Amino acid sequence: MDELELPLEERFLQFCSQYPGAERIDPLITSEHRATKLKFADFFFENRTIICEVKTLKKQTTEKLVAFMAEHGVHPHTLGIGEHDMREVFGRLPDGEHLFRKATDLITTPVADGFDEAQRQIRDTKQLFDVPNADGLLIILNEIVELAAQNMIGDRLKQRVKKNNADGLPYHRDVTRVFVVVAVNHLETSTGAQYVNMTLSNSRVSESHGVTAFVERLAAAWSENCGVSLTKAGPEIDVLMKSSKFIVTVG
Repeated sequence: MDELELPLEERFLQFCSQYPGAERIDPLITSEHRATKLKFADFFFENRTIICEVKTLKKQTTEKLVAFMAEHGVHPHTLGIGEHDMREVFGRLPDGEHLFRKATDLITTPVADGFDEAQRQIRDTKQLFDVPNADGLLIILNEIVELAAQNMIGDRLKQRVKKNNADGLPYHRDVTRVFVVVAVNHLETSTGAQYVNMTLSNSRVSESHGVTAFVERLAAAWSENCGVSLTKAGPEIDVLMKSSKFIVTVG
């Protein structure tokens, strides 16, 4: 099988394993570590100053959306064949905007769950290897979940960052930055269809070891690995991302 025909997750993990200075964490975990029941992340980068966890969106959420729509009296067969803007569909119902937000949250639940789990894994990895000041990097891969558009993922992550622990401190304080890599939901631009990867900082914590610059280098290397050119998003892409709609197609 050609390398580019492999699933995105397999290709990306191979790429990370071969990235200069990368260390897979799993082989470093001793039986004593495993006995602690602590979790651990996937990779060290940059002399263990960056801890990276890779999450892949694998659960299709279409059935959950259909069930939620039916619960509120909206059935796909009543919408008719074609594309439907979910904001408009729910907007016809009482409290439609609230229902629309619940629907988008439903679609992006795996994103929120992955963010929470990555926080625990990066936190525990810092403890296991005594690197308390390492930057935490969460990489989210999406190849199959078409309903989870980039703007929806970004909005859910920004919403989730507001979560606090019982002590009032940020829950995700060990995840410094998120990098979202996609092979689904391309945007139609003036230069043709493009997949748009996305990187976001955790606005509630500060980086210590240049994880932002590292992600830029990693993104460039990944694009080269895939045989495509990397173009930094300009105003046109920002506008397209912000204006993207939650569209469901009834076939």
